[in-house]
Amino acid sequence: MIACIIDYRVRSGREQQHLAELAPLLDKVKQVPGFISKSSFESPAGDGGWFTVSYWESREALQAWTADPDHRRAMALGKREIFSDFRIMIAEVERDYSWRLGEP
Repeated sequence: MIACIIDYRVRSGREQQHLAELAPLLDKVKQVPGFISKSSFESPAGDGGWFTVSYWESREALQAWTADPDHRRAMALGKREIFSDFRIMIAEVERDYSWRLGEP
């Protein structure tokens, strides 16, 4: 499993544009073969920071998403108009386990 972590900041005054661009991508990515899940959330620091974490079955699945024309268009628009900075980290998940209340 591959994890993609994106740490980014939105330019002041561009928050609504950011959300408008993000929403259709969150819907579209669910259709990409090999996609597992994706979450986007605002940093509690209140500095305009956002985080997106997505999980993929393989590097090839993630690469298919990064090559998607709508994704590439949104990234180019983001660089021109929305983001003040970003950092993308790709990692292989070595271990994945969970626990739920009521389970041993």
